[in-house]
Amino acid sequence: MVPPGERVSAICDSVAAYAGTYLYRLVKALENGDISAEEFVTQVFASERELAQAVAKLRMIDFRDWKRRREHDDLVRSIGGLLTVIERMYSAIVSGDPEEWRSIKDTIAEVSRPIAYRFGPLCK
Repeated sequence: MVPPGERVSAICDSVAAYAGTYLYRLVKALENGDISAEEFVTQVFASERELAQAVAKLRMIDFRDWKRRREHDDLVRSIGGLLTVIERMYSAIVSGDPEEWRSIKDTIAEVSRPIAYRFGPLCK
């Protein structure tokens, strides 16, 4: 169950906006040269913890409506997929392989952008 005083929509809004908008903007900033690769990695790793905490909160929500429950499960899976991609960054950094790094950066952009578009309306 959701802890007292926390609205379900506020949790969903923050997850969808954070994953979909913030991480996508980070990728674009990196591509435009506005931030360095080191700053990008630092910001993504910082967001990993917040996303994991948000997913834990989302898992506590009990939707009575089956449609919202299914969409909620899709959101949790999407964020989980994004967290998996972030974990892959660790190995890319250690290996120093530029192709692997580029692939992960592109995957973060592909995964994060649709989250806000798809799940933002769910959370209203």
